[in-house]
Order: sequence, then structure tokens, then C-alpha cells
Amino acid sequence: MRTAAAIVLACGLGLGTSWSEKNAARAEEMAALWRADALGAWKASQETGRPLLLFITSDNCPYCHLMDRNTFADQGVVARMRASFVAARVDASQQPELARHLQVRAYPTTVVVDRNNRVLGAIPGYLEPREFERRLAQFTQ
Repeated sequence: MRTAAAIVLACGLGLGTSWSEKNAARAEEMAALWRADALGAWKASQETGRPLLLFITSDNCPYCHLMDRNTFADQGVVARMRASFVAARVDASQQPELARHLQVRAYPTTVVVDRNNRVLGAIPGYLEPREFERRLAQFTQ
């Protein structure tokens, strides 16, 4: 009986390690996609000429987490964002003045700003990957 329990425990730990490794890789990929500093992202937008994409979130926002799990996990969305935008995540509770200035009324809201500091548009709420990618394409045509 102890042998069976040891095998089950060892298998469970092996699955846990694999899951942890996948999550660590996913976290690194997400960190590479997003800048945590909106000002630094704005400067990079100025340098590259690419529009600034601000993903504005809030604590306890289930749709923000859903965007992370579904939309921002999609390779097509990630490829478009990397190729066409400088992206930053903004926690509205940490930067309330910026959220107010951008007139954010719901979370999440994705705001696209051109290099002349003109808001090109805002995408309020959760969107599935294909729809989000389609909406992003409108800002780069």
C-alpha cells in the first residue's frame, strides 16, 4: 500500500512540476509582451513610431483575467501586438489619474494612442481573440 501511495504522490508531483514550468514560461512570455511602466511604453512608442496600446485593468476584474487567459494567450493576437504596437498594462488603482484622463468607465478597457498623443480609440470590455485582433487591425491600416 505504501508503494502505491508513493507512486501516486510521485506522479502528482511530476504533473505539478510540468504545470509550474508551463506557467513560468507563460509568465515570461506575458512579461515580454507588456511593459509595466506606461511612461516607458510611451517613450518607446515615440522612438519606434508604433502606436501605444494601453490595457487598463482593475483589481478583482474577472474579465481582465479572462482576457489574459484567452485573448492574450492567442498567438495571432500576440503576433499583431508585437509587430504593430508598444503595449503596456495599467492598473487603474495604481494610476487613477491616467484612467480618468482616458475616460475609462469599465474594466478592462484597451486604449490606443498615436505618437502625437491622440487617442485613436478605446475598446471597452472583454473580446474573444479573433474579434480583438480584428479591432486592433483597424488602428494599423
